Amino acid sequence: MTVTLSVEELIYCFYSEGLFEQGLGLKQVYFQDLSDEQMNLIFQAACRSLLSKDYLIYEQRRFTLKKEIARIISCLNGSSFTLKASKFLDDGYQDTMSVHFSEEGTYEHSLRYEGQVHVFRTISPEESYATIGSYLGVSIQGKDEGVVLPLNQSEFESMLTLIDENSDRVADYVRTMGGDTENIQAFASDMVKNKGMMDNILFLEYDKNREPVLLDIIFVVNGERDTWIITRPEKGRYEVRKCNLSSLAVLMKKTSHAVTAALKSV
Repeated sequence: MTVTLSVEELIYCFYSEGLFEQGLGLKQVYFQDLSDEQMNLIFQAACRSLLSKDYLIYEQRRFTLKKEIARIISCLNGSSFTLKASKFLDDGYQDTMSVHFSEEGTYEHSLRYEGQVHVFRTISPEESYATIGSYLGVSIQGKDEGVVLPLNQSEFESMLTLIDENSDRVADYVRTMGGDTENIQAFASDMVKNKGMMDNILFLEYDKNREPVLLDIIFVVNGERDTWIITRPEKGRYEVRKCNLSSLAVLMKKTSHAVTAALKSV
């Protein structure tokens, strides 16, 4: 099932479920200059729009969300774990897509028109990995050949600095670290071509105040022939390797125990 909600409709849904703090947060972002009277008019329009989509029930002179919509709102407020993917678009802007795990279900959550429209799709927990990989354009082909290039924090930062300041030296710099010369050369070339911009996958859980807590991150680089991922096996250490959709899914499962916990709760 796919559900599409404008910002106005989403705020209305939060208020309808008694989640006033969440609704107020969105209101402050998009409608902070509007008076209560103006917001009331927006809510009336949102209510009619939700009715036209068959997302509301009108009984005993009262509007309530249909169960499937209420479950989405509950998931947004109470998800135990989120996978959030971000990618750079051709115009330099970033786009994001998330997968939320909760007792209510697992939902793909994407944005359209600079966040003005939220799109939710019900998926299975196991689908989440392929969904994230496909969104980031990870190759179906390719092969995980193990670690191509190990980097410490200083080396990783130096590489990014060189890409920005003296890109002609990047290949020579990473070759000094040894390893698979051909793959290192290809990786360096793709990093320079992408100007050091890397897509990423965030693994997030939530504290008692519903603030996101970063558990881990995977950087993704789509190259001319291969997709590369950069992982953090431990603090201050990075590993570069090739990947495809299948190997990325396996790695994502292993990256955080929180994923397993979230899957068991669904």
